[in-house]
Amino acid sequence: MLNSIQIFLLAIIIGNYGFAGAQGNDHNKLLLENGRKEFIGLSPEDFLPAYDSVYLFMDDQSLPKFYYQDIFTPVCEDNSCKPVYITLMWDLLGNYLDYKVDPKWPLTKIDHLPFSDEEYEKLHSVLADDHSILSSYTKKNIAELYASSNNNIDGVDAVSGATPQYIKDQTIEGAWYTCHTLWSLCRGKIREQLLNYTENNLLNDDLMHQMILSDDLKLIEFSFQHLSSFGDAGFHAEIIQVIQNSNPITASQIIRYLPKKLVEESDFNLQLWNLFDRVHFLSQRQILDQFTHCKQLSDKLLLDLISYAEEAKESQFVQILKIILNQSDIPENSDQLLVEIAKNKKESLSGAVVRLLRHAEVNSRNKDLMNSILKILE
Repeated sequence: MLNSIQIFLLAIIIGNYGFAGAQGNDHNKLLLENGRKEFIGLSPEDFLPAYDSVYLFMDDQSLPKFYYQDIFTPVCEDNSCKPVYITLMWDLLGNYLDYKVDPKWPLTKIDHLPFSDEEYEKLHSVLADDHSILSSYTKKNIAELYASSNNNIDGVDAVSGATPQYIKDQTIEGAWYTCHTLWSLCRGKIREQLLNYTENNLLNDDLMHQMILSDDLKLIEFSFQHLSSFGDAGFHAEIIQVIQNSNPITASQIIRYLPKKLVEESDFNLQLWNLFDRVHFLSQRQILDQFTHCKQLSDKLLLDLISYAEEAKESQFVQILKIILNQSDIPENSDQLLVEIAKNKKESLSGAVVRLLRHAEVNSRNKDLMNSILKILE
């Protein structure tokens, strides 16, 4: 353990370097400029062996961007490697975001050689991996790996069955202790505390807008989970905008995360339907899937769906039938329209349609309609 004098001196040293002199690595381009830091009241004792408290970085418009912490920590239990001076950063949900190292205090490996640019870049990938093999190891295990690799590079680690080479591929050779220590500091208790701080102290309309438009699926999903607390009507335009502007895979994921209560609102589901012809097939599938869980869509939307069913691909046709059959009430004469459409499409459909419809959730009022369609398609 460091005594109080050592901690005081280290605080002065690292306090002086602050965020000056960024390295030339891509992951270090996250600027700690054009904003201000705000102490958030988390005690240093909660995060030993880190000496400094956690801060929130706010941009020049006072919007929260991320958390960070200046850290000094030993990484080895002996004197085989130097201590680490580093700034770790987390997003507003407590997920690892980035790190920063001052060039005056470079990271070194067990032989005291400094990291190369490639190794700094690899460290970022290591720290970002929530499923890293490092989670299965302790410092004692790592010491055994070093001993094993020195004796036999292809030897098997008795603890996990993994070869030292396999560990090297997922970490940085000669810096296993550093990787393990920093990976562990990025996770655990601090994650939950930062997430709780965001939920209890930061959430407001401005931050919700920022998260929805962030292009970060984790932040978007988190914002959707809290929409009901803010009155979701004020966010409809942003949600439609981010779906429309995202790449096909991201857009389909965003639609999948939409809260059921939001999709059931007639104003919003009509806006979502108006996007249908302008989005990728993946997103179209997700839109129809969301409508499948709605018990009562507006007559306008239901009639639009029935009209589209005539030209829909087989999988979409099945989804539309499931949507209609699940409604508490359907527009007058729409049952006859669907029966005619089923007759017209029968020759182009496979037997899978019948099998899927038999397992569909059907409102009791629509059982006769389902039986009529099944009879036509069988």
